[in-house]
Amino acid sequence: MDIFSRITESVITTFRESIQDASGNEVFATGNINEDSILHTISIHARGNENSVPLHLESLNHSVLLHNHPSGILYPSQADMSIASHCAENGQGFYIVNNDVNELYVVVEPIKPKKIEKLDELEVVSYLSFGGPLEKISPYFEERSSQLELVKSVCKSLNENLIGVFEAGTGVGKSYAYLIPAILWTLKNKERIVISTGTINLQQQLYEKDIPNAEKVTGKKIKTVLIKGRQNYVCLRRLGDTMNEKDLFSEETEELDKIYKWAQESGTGSRSDLSFMPSESLWQKINSESDACKGMRCPHRENCFVMKIRKEASDAQILIVNHHLLFADIEMRLMGVGYDDTAVLPSFKRLILDEAHGIEGAATSFFSETVTRFKILKQLNLIYRTRRGATAGLLFTLEAVSSEASNIQEIYGLIESIRTHMDALEQVALTLLGNNYTWRLCQQTEALSSDLLVAMKKLREDLSQFTSVVRVVLDGISEEDSALDQVWETKQVLRRLDTASNLCKNFLSWDEKPETVFWIEKNKLSGTNNNVWYPKFIQTPLDIAPMLNSGVYEPLDSVICTSATIQVAHDCNFWKKRTGILFQEGERVLEGNFPSPFPYKKNVLFAIPTDAPLPSDAIFQPWIEEALVMLVRASQGKTLVLFTAY
Repeated sequence: MDIFSRITESVITTFRESIQDASGNEVFATGNINEDSILHTISIHARGNENSVPLHLESLNHSVLLHNHPSGILYPSQADMSIASHCAENGQGFYIVNNDVNELYVVVEPIKPKKIEKLDELEVVSYLSFGGPLEKISPYFEERSSQLELVKSVCKSLNENLIGVFEAGTGVGKSYAYLIPAILWTLKNKERIVISTGTINLQQQLYEKDIPNAEKVTGKKIKTVLIKGRQNYVCLRRLGDTMNEKDLFSEETEELDKIYKWAQESGTGSRSDLSFMPSESLWQKINSESDACKGMRCPHRENCFVMKIRKEASDAQILIVNHHLLFADIEMRLMGVGYDDTAVLPSFKRLILDEAHGIEGAATSFFSETVTRFKILKQLNLIYRTRRGATAGLLFTLEAVSSEASNIQEIYGLIESIRTHMDALEQVALTLLGNNYTWRLCQQTEALSSDLLVAMKKLREDLSQFTSVVRVVLDGISEEDSALDQVWETKQVLRRLDTASNLCKNFLSWDEKPETVFWIEKNKLSGTNNNVWYPKFIQTPLDIAPMLNSGVYEPLDSVICTSATIQVAHDCNFWKKRTGILFQEGERVLEGNFPSPFPYKKNVLFAIPTDAPLPSDAIFQPWIEEALVMLVRASQGKTLVLFTAY
C-alpha cells in the first residue's frame, strides 16, 4: 500500500525517529486522520521489545492505532488480530509499518470523519466590528482589537482541532469572543459544545445574560442548558423522608415546610431559585446525591429535577457546567464509559474552559479525598440517632426484619466507640496544628505523627468492625425485605463509611504513596461566634497533569482555555506544565496573549493604607466602615467595593 497516501511526511518522520530512539524495537502510537483520511497527528504511547509492545486499549480514543514490526513482515499476528477486532468495534483504524516507515499494511480501515464546515474568521469577526450587529444594538459599542484577535484564535482552534491557550485581560470581552464562534460552530456542524466555568455565578451570567445577548448579535437561536452539580437540586424522595421525621428538627421545621411547598411548584428544584438561603445542615438532608440516587427504582423518578435537566441536556447545543461537574464527567469516561456515550454529561468533543487558571485547583480538589467528624457522624446518624428524647434511624427497620438482629447491641456500642476515637483523633490533630492552619504528614514531621496514626488506626478499626457487623445484620434479611428503601440506604451508608475507612488506611501507609500528599487542615465551625475549630483529614494527588492530558486534551477535538490570569513571568509554561498541556506541545497547541484595553497606567492609582488594623482585630470592622465612606466620597461615588466574603 502507498504509505504516502495514508500518512503525512511529518508523521512518518516523527514515528521513524521514535523507532530509532527505541533501538528498533516495537513502538505503539495513536493518531487522527484528516478529512482526506490521511493520518496527520500521532502520540507515542508505549515501547516494547522486538516482538511485542504493551498497551492499554481503554485509554486509546484516537481514530488510528499504529505500530511497527521490526521484522519487516507486516502481516498481523494473533495479538494484532485481537487489537484489530477492538478497533473494528470502535470505528478505529489499525496500521502496521516497518522500521523504516516506508511500507504500510492497513489491517482495519478507520471510519472517515464527517465533513466539518469551517468558520470564516473574517465573517465571525464582523459581528463584533465597526458596522457589525453588535454596534447596531449596543449604544455603548467600542471596537476592541484584542477581542477581534481572540475571536480569530478561537475560530482557528475549532477549525483545526487545536488546544487554544489564551490569556485575555479584563475588558477584552472574552465571553463574546468565544460565544459567537461557539454558536456559529454548533449550528454549522451539529456538534455540542461544553462551556465549563469556575463558579456557579459565572454559569448564571453566561446563561441569563451573555448567551441571550450573543444570540441577538448573531441573529440565531440555540438550545442552551445550564447544568449544576446534583447537590444543588432538591431530592423529592429525601425531602419526603425528612418531612416524615420533621419533629426531630424542630428549629428547622419552618424552613422545611417552605422548601416542601416550593418543591411542589418549582420548575427547576435548584437551591438558587429559593427565595431564601436554607441552612446547610437542612439542605444536606434533602439535596440530591449521586450515591443515594435510586434511579429507575425511585418512586419520584418521573418528577425528579436531576432527571429532567439531564433529559433537557441530551439534545442541547451548548451545555454550561462548572469545572467540578466537568471532572465528575471526565472521571466516569476514564473509568470506562468512553467519549461516545452519556456519562454525567451527554457526549461532546468540543470544550471551552473559561476561568481556566482554576482548572488545576478544581481537578486537584475533585480527585482529593476528605474525611471529617461531620462526614462520619452524618452517616452514623442515618443508622441511629437520638434527639430531644426521640430516636430514629435505619437500624430500627433492620432490627425488625433481620434474623441477625442479635448483633444490634454491638452496633450501639461501636457507634459510641467511633465517636470516642473520632474525638481523640481530633484532639491529636488540633495539637499538631497548633496555631497553623495546615500540617503535612511527611518525612520532616514523621517523628510527630505517631500519636496521630495510633488514633487513626483505632478509628479505622472501629469503622471496619462497624461496617462488618451491619453487613451481618443485612445478610439476615430475606430477599423480599431486601427491596425495602431502608435496606438500600443502609448499603449506601456502608459504602461511604468504607471510603472513610480507606482514607484512614491510606494515612497509615502514607510513606508508600509518593504520588499523594496527606495533610490536615484546620477549619472554623460555621455559625459559631467563638473560636471552635475542627480538622479535615485530606489526601491530595500531587500531579493531575497526566489525568488532564489523557482525560481532556487527547480524546477531545478542540479545547479552548481562556482566562485573565494564565501567565506567570510573561509566559504560560508553568500553567501548561501543571495542567498537562505540555504533553500536547507542538503544532496542536495555539497560544495567544490579548491585553486589556483598559489604560491602567493612566486611570488607576494603587494605594495601601498604612493605618489599617489587622482583619482579626476587633476594631477592624468599625475602621473599614469609616474608611469606605471616606473613599467613596473622595472618588465622588465612582466606586466598586469588593469583598472576599459576604
